[in-house]
Amino acid sequence: MKNKYQRMSREEKKALIAEYKQTEKGKFLLEKLRNVLISGILLFASSIYLIVTADKVWGYVGAGGLMIIACIFTFASIRLRIKNLNLFAVRGKK
Repeated sequence: MKNKYQRMSREEKKALIAEYKQTEKGKFLLEKLRNVLISGILLFASSIYLIVTADKVWGYVGAGGLMIIACIFTFASIRLRIKNLNLFAVRGKK
């Protein structure tokens, strides 16, 4: 698959995102991906808090698990956003 979105300039990316937000699928998907990203950031912050306040080994294990989940949420959200914008750029408006 082509990486058209990756090769675009900053202005072209902003125009593509604005055009994608006007579609029904784009509005829904970008909103859901933003919510997943916010959840990942909050999980990351809570795992840091648990690491700081942990007094037993199980506190560190639980915080480590939350940190892994937070990384998965964050990276998956960013990756899916780029993938969908690239598909929209390659296939065009539908």
